[in-house]
Amino acid sequence: MDQPDQPLLFPADELPERRDETWELPDTGPVPPTREGLKKAFGLQAALSTKCLRFIVALREVGVDPSLTVRQRFLNEITLLSYNFQLFLTGAVDPEETDEVVAEGRRAWGRVNELRKDLLASLPSGPARAVIELEAELADIPLDELEELAGDDEDVDFEFDDVSPIDQILDHCLEKALRETQEERSLPLSLRFRGLLSALPVEWLDAICETVDIEPYRLRKDRERALGALLTDLEELENVLYQLAPEELDALRFLLGRDGACKAMLVTRRFGDDADDAHFWSERPPVSVLGQLRLRGLVFIGRMVHGKQKHRTAAIPVELRQPMTTALDNVDDAGLDPDALLRSARRTAASWSEGAFPIPDGSELLDEDRDLAEDIVLTVAELMATYQGELPHEWSASALMECLTEDVPRKISADNEYFDAIPDTMIALLEHLADTGELEQGRKLAKLVASEVDGIRRAARDPERWGMAKNFVMAAQTEGVDPTDPRQMGGFIERWNQCAAPPPEPRRTTKIGRNQPCPCGSGKKYKRCCG
Repeated sequence: MDQPDQPLLFPADELPERRDETWELPDTGPVPPTREGLKKAFGLQAALSTKCLRFIVALREVGVDPSLTVRQRFLNEITLLSYNFQLFLTGAVDPEETDEVVAEGRRAWGRVNELRKDLLASLPSGPARAVIELEAELADIPLDELEELAGDDEDVDFEFDDVSPIDQILDHCLEKALRETQEERSLPLSLRFRGLLSALPVEWLDAICETVDIEPYRLRKDRERALGALLTDLEELENVLYQLAPEELDALRFLLGRDGACKAMLVTRRFGDDADDAHFWSERPPVSVLGQLRLRGLVFIGRMVHGKQKHRTAAIPVELRQPMTTALDNVDDAGLDPDALLRSARRTAASWSEGAFPIPDGSELLDEDRDLAEDIVLTVAELMATYQGELPHEWSASALMECLTEDVPRKISADNEYFDAIPDTMIALLEHLADTGELEQGRKLAKLVASEVDGIRRAARDPERWGMAKNFVMAAQTEGVDPTDPRQMGGFIERWNQCAAPPPEPRRTTKIGRNQPCPCGSGKKYKRCCG
C-alpha cells in the first residue's frame, strides 16, 4: 500500500488535551450469557487489537519507530488480552462466564489506554502531535494491511535514540498486568510452605531457587522439596538471612510480630512500595524490601480475608516462623553481606532524592539538573557503603569528608561540571533531610560540606588522587574522546597501546668482589668504597 502522507499537525496548544484523550470503549449493550453474547463480549478485544496495531503503525510512519523489541512487547499485550479469545474459539469458555469476559475486556481497555497515554507523554511534542494526527488518518486502512505494516521488520533501527523510555514504559505496564493477575489469587488458608510454593509461577520459583543456590532439578516438585528443606534448616536459613539488608530483616520482624501475616499495605507503608517490581524475576529481580523477601521464598503475596473483605496479604509460611524467629536473633547486622548493604544504600538514596529533588512542577530544578543530583546522591551513598562501611542514616562527618575528598576523586570519572555540582547537591540534600527529620545529623553535615566546597572541588581535579582506571578515562577525555562511545574509546585504547613505552630491559649486573676496584672510579677497593 502507499504510505500515508505526513499529517498536518494540530495547534501545539491542543497537545496536552489530545495526549489525555482515551480510546472510547464501545458500548456493548446487554450481553446475554449465550454463545452469541460471548462472541459479542470478545468483540471488545478485537476492537482494541485494531487500535493497538494502528498506534504501532502511526509511531513508525512519523519516524518514531520503537524497534522490533518494543513492537513485540506491545503485541505481547495484545496476546495477553486475546488469551480468552483463543479459549473461546476452542469452546473452552462457558457462556455463563460472559460477564467476566466483558469485565476483563473493560479492564484491558483501561490498561492499554493508560499505556498509550504514557507512551505519548514520553515523546517530544512534535512526534507526539504527529502520531495522534496519523492515528485518525489510518482509521480507514483495512486490518490486514495494518498487520502487514506493524509486522514488517526489514527496516527496524535497533539503535533508535528514543527506544529506551518507550521500552521501559512497555516493560512496566505489561509486567504490572501479569504480576497483578498472579497476586489476585487467594493464598491457601493453611499458609503452609508447600501450598504457597505450588501457587507460584515457574518463573518465580526458578528465580528463588537460583537466589538461594538450589540445584536446578528438572522436576518442579524436586525444586520445591529442596527449597522447603533448605529454608526449614536453621543453619541454612541463617545463611539466607545474612544476605538481607537491615530494613529487610526489620520487615520480617514486623510480620512475625503480627503472627506472620498481615495486609501487604501495612508492610509497604512502613518499608517502601513494591509497585515497580518486575514480573520476570530471572531477568529483573525485584528491588523493593518486600520483593527481596519474596525472591528468597521467605514471604508470599496473595489475597486473604481480613474482617469481611479480601485484601492483598503478605505472609510467612507457618513452617518458617519459629526457625526464623530464632535465626533473626542470631543475625548480627554488622556481619551482613556487602551486596545487602549496597542494596540498602541505593534504596535509601533513591527515597531521599525523590523528596529532595522533586519533579519540576513548582521546582527550580530542570529535568537534567534533577537527574544529575539524583546520580550524585546515589554515587555518594554507594561509595559510603562500599569504602566507608556506613549506610545513609549512619553517615558521620569524618567518613563523609573522606568519601568526598578521597573516594570520589579516586573512583569517579566525570567532567568538571559533575564534580562542581557535588557540594551544592549534598548541601541541598542534607538540609532537606534535616528539615524533614529523616537525618538527625543532617544540618551538621551540611555545614561541614559548605565549609569545604573549594577543597572538595580541588580534590576532584587533583591527578594524584585519581585511581588507575580514572587516569585512563581522564586521559581519553583530555584528547576529546567520549568515554561513553565504544567506537571512540576503542580507537583511543589502540592509540594508547601503540604509544605506550616498551618495558625497560632488565639491568644486567655482575657481582663485584670485595677486593676488586670500585666501579665508581675512585681507585679504592670496593670494600673500602661503595661496598
